[in-house]
Amino acid sequence: MKTEFYFDRRKYSCAIAEVQGVNELRIRNPEGSILAVQQGKTVGLIGKTRKDAKIVSVMEPRLYNLIKAATTAINLTKIDRYLREKELLLREKTGKLPSSISNWPFCKPKAIASP
Repeated sequence: MKTEFYFDRRKYSCAIAEVQGVNELRIRNPEGSILAVQQGKTVGLIGKTRKDAKIVSVMEPRLYNLIKAATTAINLTKIDRYLREKELLLREKTGKLPSSISNWPFCKPKAIASP
């Protein structure tokens, strides 16, 4: 699952990939450098390719916060997909959203003010 997020006013993309049976978080910055961190590790690789990558400590505050932002973005994307799937199932089953859900403010279309 790939998603995009903003951190420190910059746009990043991230995804989780399986590498040798271990989950690896990959975060790409706008310049194309990738931070790759395997789950449970305190070091990661940063560079454009694995060949030229440098080993970095993910405990460094800047990298730690970037990783937290990326994992939060991935988790929010997972939740969003789950809710959209459930909404589709409800619509297929009933033909509409239940009133308890359709009354939520974020489920209503927003009016666009005309000039």
